[in-house]
Amino acid sequence: MTAEFYSYALLMWLTDRTGRDTYQLVNIDEFADVEHLPVQQSEEARRLLEEAARLLERSGFVTLTVTFGPTLHARLTWDGLRAADDIAAKRRNRAARLDHVLGELVNSADEDPTGTVRLGQFIATAVFLGEHMTIDEVLRAAQYLHDHGLATVTIGAGHQPEALILTSRGIDCALSGKRVRKFVSEQNTPAAGPVFNQYNSNGGTGAQGMHVVQHVGVQPSQLADLIRQLREVAPQLELDESQRDSFIEDIEILDDSSQDATVRLSAGQRLRAALAEGGTRVGTAAVLAGLDRIVAVITG
Repeated sequence: MTAEFYSYALLMWLTDRTGRDTYQLVNIDEFADVEHLPVQQSEEARRLLEEAARLLERSGFVTLTVTFGPTLHARLTWDGLRAADDIAAKRRNRAARLDHVLGELVNSADEDPTGTVRLGQFIATAVFLGEHMTIDEVLRAAQYLHDHGLATVTIGAGHQPEALILTSRGIDCALSGKRVRKFVSEQNTPAAGPVFNQYNSNGGTGAQGMHVVQHVGVQPSQLADLIRQLREVAPQLELDESQRDSFIEDIEILDDSSQDATVRLSAGQRLRAALAEGGTRVGTAAVLAGLDRIVAVITG
């Protein structure tokens, strides 16, 4: 792991360790013990920990004090507390996590001469703001890229997803410099294909299989048609860039059957409001009607 990874983790740990007390001075070697960093035996581990602490200091999130020996002590600042709150909120944001892993998959594949990412290796190092991504999050992102024609997913031994290979459309996405979901929305050509989903088992590991996703009470074809229409209409709405990004995020939430019904209902309501507000130049009546029907069924 990198110093940047540990800087996020150290900031969050300090916030918990001090109970948000900006007057408390903490030995950062305690964090090393929690993270199993052998700072007493390894100069490299010591350097990594100190570099992470210095990153926080340069950002104004902590003040550092050298005591006896090489050990650093850290004290949180108010800016550090605000940054920790922001990180915690982003970690809880499913759309932000999906955007991050989508971008990492596309960029990693684009950097490879063959346009390939080995999913097992990627999962082992996939992190978001100092927190490890789950197997299911990575495979859901790979599924998304597959479904939208940006990549193909090869199946290895045991019928498990093994590698992700960029298509020409995926290369275009990487070279565009745009967020993956924004690129997909602007292309207006979502691809259909088989879906692989993940199921949690003990210890948080996932078992995967190729099959069709079922949405209780909603025909997959009905929901897929609505999602397609929403993605097609998104670029035409009279919304600013931030509003359009939020619209696209809500489409993904509505399409995600693993989300709680109340979360999907809220997304549906926001989509409806955006269609009503920004759809003056496009025919959104049919989309609104379809949205109302789907949301009614999803939420019971």
